[in-house]
Amino acid sequence: IYFPYNGQKKYKDSILSNLYTVNSLSDYKNFITKFNSMQTTGKKSTFSTSVTNLTPTENSNYDFEFTLTDEQLETYANAEYMVIRDNKDGTYKQVYNSTNVELEGNKLKATVKGKQLDVVSKDSNESFIINVYEKNNTDDYIEYVTYPILEYMPVGDLDSLQNWKIQKAKMSLILDKKTNEITIGKVSVQPKNYSSTDSETSDGSAPEPYNVQVDINDYDAIVFGSTSFNMFDENGKYTSDWDSDGTFKGFELKPEELSFKLDDFSSEEEYYAVFAVYDTYNNVYFSDKVKMN
Repeated sequence: IYFPYNGQKKYKDSILSNLYTVNSLSDYKNFITKFNSMQTTGKKSTFSTSVTNLTPTENSNYDFEFTLTDEQLETYANAEYMVIRDNKDGTYKQVYNSTNVELEGNKLKATVKGKQLDVVSKDSNESFIINVYEKNNTDDYIEYVTYPILEYMPVGDLDSLQNWKIQKAKMSLILDKKTNEITIGKVSVQPKNYSSTDSETSDGSAPEPYNVQVDINDYDAIVFGSTSFNMFDENGKYTSDWDSDGTFKGFELKPEELSFKLDDFSSEEEYYAVFAVYDTYNNVYFSDKVKMN
């Protein structure tokens, strides 16, 4: 069953044309035709250009919620949020991202407390907050994804420099909800000579950029880093057109030093949540930044 909500147009058109040749799918074809038409009309929903009625809630299992009008509820598709840290210099650091937003009646609710994930050195006990994406959240575990840099530096004469490797990796981290233990799952890197402009594969899909699984113990060091961005316009409104401050801050460890800790966001820093709301016309609307309690 194909549900082309976020599909690229060239793939949607191809798949839909094939579906129309299958006579036994009349009900499904009627549904998906109407849905595709809704997406491609460019029609705007009843959401305002900025979702501003997002307020922290006290004495609740949730940290943030806002109420959708009946008209907004009709065109609501999904929502996600991110947590950013104010660097106090006009820039912000992204530290957490999740689609784990619940819709109860006409209220959107999310919890952001207790979601600071630090990488910690077992040797020095130094720590560094890392940016993670909450990928899966089940009754038993949460899977996070982060993107460190792997370094391989062979010892030898100058000729061995050609064998040095510095690779961006995709790392899965698994939190066991029963033990609160965080373990490293799959780690993968981009194939050699990979380019983001690589053409699609023979089945018409785009290539997975991180599809070569590796063992971090084959590397000499792992760097968890971050870049800060200007995320707000001159009126203080969030914009998805980020402007990097041009700096990179990293925390380097040996593979055997790695450990991870989940905690509340530090009270010594200022953290904000920004929500993105998507409607069924494929429009996205951003909330104003809301200071976390």
